[in-house]
Amino acid sequence: MKKIFSIILLMFCAFSFSTCFNEQYVSALPFNNKEQTTQAIAEKQTADDVLEKPVFEPEKNPTQTKQITSKLSSIIIKIFGGTLLLLVIVICLSFIWFANIQRRNEKRKKRMSADGNVINAVDNFARHRIKK
Repeated sequence: MKKIFSIILLMFCAFSFSTCFNEQYVSALPFNNKEQTTQAIAEKQTADDVLEKPVFEPEKNPTQTKQITSKLSSIIIKIFGGTLLLLVIVICLSFIWFANIQRRNEKRKKRMSADGNVINAVDNFARHRIKK
C-alpha cells in the first residue's frame, strides 16, 4: 500500500512541477487587417492556381528487377529473423533444461544426506545402547 501511495505522490509532484514552472507568456503583435488583405490578394494573383494542377501523379509500374530484389530481401530478412528467434528459443530451453538437471542433483544430494543422517542417528543410538 505504501508503494502505491508513493507512486501516486511522485506522479502528483511531477505533474505539479511541470504545471507550475512551464509557463510561457506570448503576446501578439498588432495586426493591420487592411495591409494583410492587400498582400494576400497580390500573392494570390502572382501564384499559380493549385486547382489546375493534377492532384495525383500517374502511377508508375515498378520494374521487374526491383520486384525481385524486394522479394529476395524480404525472404532474407524473414530467414534471418527466424534463425534469431530459433536461437533465442534454444538458449531459453537449454537454461530451463540445465536448471532442471541441477535441481534434480540437489534433491538427490539432500536425500542422500538425509539418509546418511538417519544412518548416523541409528548408529549413534546403537553405540549408546551397547555402552550401557
